[in-house]
Amino acid sequence: MQSKQYKIWTELDRQQLIAAIEQSKRKCGQVDWDEVAKCMPSRSRQQCKSYFMNIMKKDCDVKMVKYHTWTEQEECILLQQADVEHKNWEVIKHNYFPNLSSHQIQAKFAYLQQQQTRANTKLAKRMESVPLIQSSLSLQLEKAKVRHVHIENRNQGQIPEATPQICSYDSSLQLVSQLMSILNALSQ
Repeated sequence: MQSKQYKIWTELDRQQLIAAIEQSKRKCGQVDWDEVAKCMPSRSRQQCKSYFMNIMKKDCDVKMVKYHTWTEQEECILLQQADVEHKNWEVIKHNYFPNLSSHQIQAKFAYLQQQQTRANTKLAKRMESVPLIQSSLSLQLEKAKVRHVHIENRNQGQIPEATPQICSYDSSLQLVSQLMSILNALSQ
């Protein structure tokens, strides 16, 4: 593609740009910047888009595609229909999302897949660490049981008072037991 020299935008250029944008808008409201550039022979696609988005957009009343806030229900429909329609974005757009472009629909689908992949990766990493946590908790549970027996023996006078005081581990024993049961449930 040929690079076009920069030159100052005139009022005529601005009017031509607005007319080209209005002509090249698709049904969904998106602008085809390649078509706009064809109408502006002295400007590139990037120059037209950049000038409009950064300078002119706030001063003129050309309606552009707005950002769409997706609901959970719409996301579910998109995921289901992408499988049913074999990712035929035009059909999905026509049947379920007529106010969006097929590009917006495809981009949202890609984003949702990326989120799912990240969530699966995180879950897999957590599941890998479950056996390590279980063995660590088992060791802590055994230590707590030994301490508990030691305290019981001291309370019954079987251990001389000269032994350093050990605080009660009943609560830690219960906590470790609860954690072990949660981890066992998770690993199944």
